[in-house]
Amino acid sequence: MGKAVALESKHITQNKYDHWRYHYPTVGQTTHTHFAKVISQELSDMLIAEDKEINKSEQKKK
Repeated sequence: MGKAVALESKHITQNKYDHWRYHYPTVGQTTHTHFAKVISQELSDMLIAEDKEINKSEQKKK
């Protein structure tokens, strides 16, 4: 049952509905609660280049 339907059918109060609405998706959501921030392409490229340099210097040491 959706929150709007629950409100219309008096299963929840207006206050509970408003609390859910103002705090969504942190309140009452059981799936997809983890969000990931993606780094920029520029930063990703820089990290990959640095990793390649580190691997090259480690290979030379062996």
